[in-house]
Amino acid sequence: MDGIVAHMEMLSVPQAEMDAYLASPEVSMGVAAFTINDIFKEKWIALFLHGESWNDARRFNYQYKDMTVPANLNPDLGGQFIRRLPYPDSEISRNGANVPSVTLLDRIFWDAN
Repeated sequence: MDGIVAHMEMLSVPQAEMDAYLASPEVSMGVAAFTINDIFKEKWIALFLHGESWNDARRFNYQYKDMTVPANLNPDLGGQFIRRLPYPDSEISRNGANVPSVTLLDRIFWDAN
């Protein structure tokens, strides 16, 4: 809750809107009912359109409530979420002998399951 308040204060959210959000049952469920899903949801909100939010989605195995594959997903992905990005062209041109061939669906070492 302190993190949510700090973020809203940083963004200068009006106090009335902050109070309403914090009082909603989806946010103020109490420590005993708070889950990792709730933490990731709030972090997603705070970091929306930041690359770190995608990293968290992968770490959470894309298990956010109601998270589905986009309708306009690249058909070559076979209905799966992207698991990694390709190596940048600069890495391939400067260090190509040491750059493995990967696809967007290959999992990184920590994403084995």
